[in-house]
Amino acid sequence: MDFFSNLTLAADDPILALVQQYHQDERANKVDLSVGIYYNQQGKTENFNSVKVAQKAVAQYLYSLPTEAKLSAVNTELASLVAKDVSESYLPATGYQKFNLAIRDLVFPANLEARQAERIQTIESVAGSGGLRLVGDFLKNQLGIDKIYISNPTWSNHFAIFEKSGLTTDTYSYYNQASRSLDLEATLADFDKLTAKDAVLLQAACHNPTGYDFSQQEWELVLNKIKEKGALPVFDFAYQGFGDGLDEDAYSVRLATKIFDCALVVSSCSKNLGLYGDRIGAVHVIAPNKEQALLAVSNLQFYANNFYVSPGTNGAFVASTVLNNQELKAQWENDLTAVRARIKSLREKLAQALKARGHDFDFVTKQKGMFSYTGFTPEECKELKEKYAIYMVSNGRINIVGLNDNNLEYVADSFAAILNNR
Repeated sequence: MDFFSNLTLAADDPILALVQQYHQDERANKVDLSVGIYYNQQGKTENFNSVKVAQKAVAQYLYSLPTEAKLSAVNTELASLVAKDVSESYLPATGYQKFNLAIRDLVFPANLEARQAERIQTIESVAGSGGLRLVGDFLKNQLGIDKIYISNPTWSNHFAIFEKSGLTTDTYSYYNQASRSLDLEATLADFDKLTAKDAVLLQAACHNPTGYDFSQQEWELVLNKIKEKGALPVFDFAYQGFGDGLDEDAYSVRLATKIFDCALVVSSCSKNLGLYGDRIGAVHVIAPNKEQALLAVSNLQFYANNFYVSPGTNGAFVASTVLNNQELKAQWENDLTAVRARIKSLREKLAQALKARGHDFDFVTKQKGMFSYTGFTPEECKELKEKYAIYMVSNGRINIVGLNDNNLEYVADSFAAILNNR
């Protein structure tokens, strides 16, 4: 029997498909503002030096003879750190414990009251997206959650991930198209419909795709409203360090430990450690006490066992090496500081370039992180691609760090040409 005869071509991820179109485009002036990857001033992907050192230490131990001479050429302390328990065997479903502890410390420092009460426990996941899927299965099958509310707009895969877990998805207001700003009043009004059978997905910092985040005062209003309605908060924390700083970006999730008995936080190392292909992330459980937190982790582990069995090793080893080495961590934090400064500078330059061409683009300077919501329509985005070889997501989102000194003026000219035709 021909089981495959009725198959049709499945839809590709729209952003990754756009990247493929970009690579096939032979025009010399093409610009990629689509996928969320950090590019340097030369428009190339380049990892942090601190991460490169850690990668070399892990690679030398795993794939070369682990002689002291070879390892000490990288760093004697790293050699000791890496050699203690790194191997090529399977990790348990909970992941690499040194990574789990290090990423928990990064998101939730030890001086938090919830940490001192051991209310926060962590499990490694296959990047942030894999962590979200684990959370979706956990919400539906263990907690009896029926629906999860997601910001409008959001990363498009949020809906697919949670719907595959069997959850119903709905949206809450977030962005005001007319004013090109965050709409707190509409958000709070939509939260009035929440119930104790609902979860709410919140992006902790550097909102994708808008770039707009709640202020600290607004976060207090938002989280207290969710608590009032009895819903469960779920945080997607993909960009720690890309907004205002490692600690500043974690304000919302740390505040949640004070407001809620129960919450879930999914964090990712794809962006802030540049480990895109290593697919390394974590799910953090906030529970009323240590016993319940460990029970939640055991259930998440069950779903991991039935999903991918064991998470990846290499990314966990590298991330752990950076985060557990004082010198490398300090270097990494300095690298992130430079990244934030460059993002801010690019936003200011784009706004100034559009202002010089008669258009107000100052709103991009109020946004944070890699992404900016430009307000271009799908039709305008298509015209930018076809006429000017500028690739951006059809909802008007651009990756700010796709800009550099070599292409910014051309992008500003192209944007202005589209705006002039409105």
